[in-house]
Amino acid sequence: MSVEIFNWETAHLFGDALPGQHRLRRKLFIDRQSYNVPVYNELEYDQYDTPAATYVVRRDEGGIVRAVNRLIPTAMPYMIKELWPDVIQEGSVPGSWDIWESSRFGVDNDLDPVTRDRYLGELLCGIIEFGLARGISWYLAILTAPLIKRSLIASGLDVDILGPARAIGNSPPAAPIRVNVTEASVAEIRRRKGLAGPVLSPVGQAEMMRHAAA
Repeated sequence: MSVEIFNWETAHLFGDALPGQHRLRRKLFIDRQSYNVPVYNELEYDQYDTPAATYVVRRDEGGIVRAVNRLIPTAMPYMIKELWPDVIQEGSVPGSWDIWESSRFGVDNDLDPVTRDRYLGELLCGIIEFGLARGISWYLAILTAPLIKRSLIASGLDVDILGPARAIGNSPPAAPIRVNVTEASVAEIRRRKGLAGPVLSPVGQAEMMRHAAA
């Protein structure tokens, strides 16, 4: 299977993927990290799961979502701007259609290490591929130092740190980062992770791009 990307308007094309990513998020962020966010019927969600959100997922051969990321244009309400705008110390808090927030990023810890690393590489590649297709300049995110170094930079992403790491709630210290969307990053991720070419499924992409151009 390939990496899939959808929003509320196109989720019907992907079967169980929308609730599936909420299930994985409950496992990753509530069960493992004790996030203080809502859960209903084993589905984790928050106030930023709206029609403006785009979800990037990697499902296994059985159709279970094993990797997830949520993307929201910073021209719309988003988490960092509304909850922790002071974490950004390099530049202003963005608010435009070509800069998107990346949140709820994770890969299922129950996967074996080889599969987990492969899904991580495919997820990251899909995120950058979508950014290039959508005209996104960069993604804003808050992540812990291990995730930044071992998952993003080690995979070939072009990352800038926008402020010092700090504790947010009961989570480990995390820093705001800028993930630049470039062709060079896609090429480097593919090289380091052994990916032969594009990973994004074509399903639903035309509909999303048509809405973006409207």
